[in-house]
Amino acid sequence: METKHLLLEPCRIQHLEKLLAGASAFKGAFGVEVVDGYIESPSFIQYSLEKLRSGLVQKEWWAYMILHKTDNSLIGIGGYKGVPDYQGVVEIGYGIAPAYRGKGYATEAASTLINNAINIAGVNAVWGHTLPEFNASTKVLQKCGMEMVAEIIDPDDGKVWRWQFRKGHAAGGL
Repeated sequence: METKHLLLEPCRIQHLEKLLAGASAFKGAFGVEVVDGYIESPSFIQYSLEKLRSGLVQKEWWAYMILHKTDNSLIGIGGYKGVPDYQGVVEIGYGIAPAYRGKGYATEAASTLINNAINIAGVNAVWGHTLPEFNASTKVLQKCGMEMVAEIIDPDDGKVWRWQFRKGHAAGGL
């Protein structure tokens, strides 16, 4: 997926293996700089690698590298938390390196993920979760056309706000 400033490319096994080996290994293999802080939880790389190797996830419905086109740099990770469920709902997540925050890249990436999902047959809604307070992430999701619909207890993250984008709307931010 390509936007004005970004490329969102599905993480493949070889990408994740090189990221585990370090920024220089990744740059040597793919010619792309790795920006400090591109991922908040580095353990997600190993987790994603194991999921892809197991065949339990489809790369199109999993992690994407967020690449800054002009800088030829990996600036974040985003994607989907699995295939859409039986109700046609899929959840997105994303993160951008601190040096690239506040420039609209999170909104650009999230909007792209939303629009990609919502244009696939059978997807009726896209969810995102944030901490239960107004912050930068809530602003991103609002700019993308999402509405806060509930406060829930997430099994992994505890109390969160659920944001939703329903089919029939156009995600903003692009």
